[in-house]
Amino acid sequence: MISFEKFKKYMEEYKDLLKKEETLNNALEAFSQDFGGFYLDDVHEIFPKMLADLTNDAGEWIEYFIYELEWGKEWNENSVIDENGNSIRLQTIEDLYKLLESEYENEKKENEEKI
Repeated sequence: MISFEKFKKYMEEYKDLLKKEETLNNALEAFSQDFGGFYLDDVHEIFPKMLADLTNDAGEWIEYFIYELEWGKEWNENSVIDENGNSIRLQTIEDLYKLLESEYENEKKENEEKI
């Protein structure tokens, strides 16, 4: 699992790329309302998968955080519930990392118990 510092750096760089893409898209739409949109398809496909591999994100939490929760802005107490019915906070990159780290440790523990 990568360090929090690297994880945060990559997430922030990706968020910045999304903002730049949106700015470019808006500028091109201003020239023509018929403009179909600008989207870096390969980047958006590769980046979340690569980061998921680096964090062992089998639950696809990274994509959920970015796209469904809009970087945590849309999080509410019912967004993520653990097996005991407790709400899991997922409003920041740090919250996301803690969730990924917890899942990684749980998986590691389960694998050790199987041995």
